Amino acid sequence: MLTRAIIVQVNEVLASKGLVAPEEAAKRPYQIIGFCNPPNAHKALQAEAGIGLLLPCNGVVAVAEDGCVEVALVDPLAMLGIVLNKDKLRPIVDVVREAMTKALAAV
Repeated sequence: MLTRAIIVQVNEVLASKGLVAPEEAAKRPYQIIGFCNPPNAHKALQAEAGIGLLLPCNGVVAVAEDGCVEVALVDPLAMLGIVLNKDKLRPIVDVVREAMTKALAAV
């Protein structure tokens, strides 16, 4: 649902596929998801080539100890602090952050 709401899923890493020991993965399923909105990524790359180090955006889907599913996404505004040309990137980051907020609210 998250990737449908925003974006194109670029990659995924499943803890059960070698990131941790299989017995640990069975206790607490954990999935790292990389996702990207190609038009916004293109605009960001035009504003600052170094932004490629931060793409794709990352998210996590995990099952907590109490059995609840947790979904978390990196805050692109927080990541803005480590790149140059912040003024050019800020409008793009605001659009991406709003889309991510809406996607999380829909989960």
